[in-house]
Amino acid sequence: MKLSQRLLLYFVLCSAFFTLFSTALQLYLDLQRDTKNLNEEIQFVEKSYVPALERSVYNLDKKQIILQLEGLLQLKDIVYAEVIDYFNDNNAFRVSAGAITKNSNTSTFPLIFRNEFTGQNQNAGQLIIQSNMTAIYERLQT
Repeated sequence: MKLSQRLLLYFVLCSAFFTLFSTALQLYLDLQRDTKNLNEEIQFVEKSYVPALERSVYNLDKKQIILQLEGLLQLKDIVYAEVIDYFNDNNAFRVSAGAITKNSNTSTFPLIFRNEFTGQNQNAGQLIIQSNMTAIYERLQT
């Protein structure tokens, strides 16, 4: 093999290696970014939606709970949300919005209501949300 052919082969192989390496690195960084954004979204739910849902469950305001769950579904990767009421044993209820999907992460948040008269915390219910990992994988493929 001539020197020029060997140099050309070496150049092509090095170019292919660096192209594959940079593509893999970019996919990894995009996955890390999307996963971080999803975790921040879940923290946002915990800080902003949970307190409002605690009050709505305590007040048995089903209409407000439904509105809040529908608002949760407007977040980028949230595909399912459900509130289970534990506080009112005689009138326990479940309210959900969205659809359960495969390849989803489930996060559960207790809905704790602080009784203003006794000062005690009471378990009012539970918020369950599912975030869709499939959407993240699909974004990586495009």
